[in-house]
Amino acid sequence: MSYDVSLQIDTGGEYPATVGDLEVNYTYNLAYAICHGGISMHGRKGFGEWTHHDDASGLFVLDGALASSAAMALADCISVIERDREELATMEPDNGWGSVDGVLVFLREIMFACRENPLAIVRVS
Repeated sequence: MSYDVSLQIDTGGEYPATVGDLEVNYTYNLAYAICHGGISMHGRKGFGEWTHHDDASGLFVLDGALASSAAMALADCISVIERDREELATMEPDNGWGSVDGVLVFLREIMFACRENPLAIVRVS
């Protein structure tokens, strides 16, 4: 299972149009890092409170958000993950599907696309 993220804009037609070249996905296995960074329905938790897949909400809370707002939330999230990288890495999945470094690349790609298209709507599925 993975997060699929794109940016869309209403063009007045039957369906919204995808903007930019952002169409990325990343495993749910690192949802704990995203949530630790503050993007979560349940807020930020301390290290002792997390288990794998404890809160898969993660990026889903950004679905429908204006890209300019999402970019700010992502920047904050990235800063927290970078600060706590070593501790978060101890929770990386044993199956090798996902890493803290990988999720940082994924989040930065979304953040940069949001900054380039500030009026777009973030879609997460």
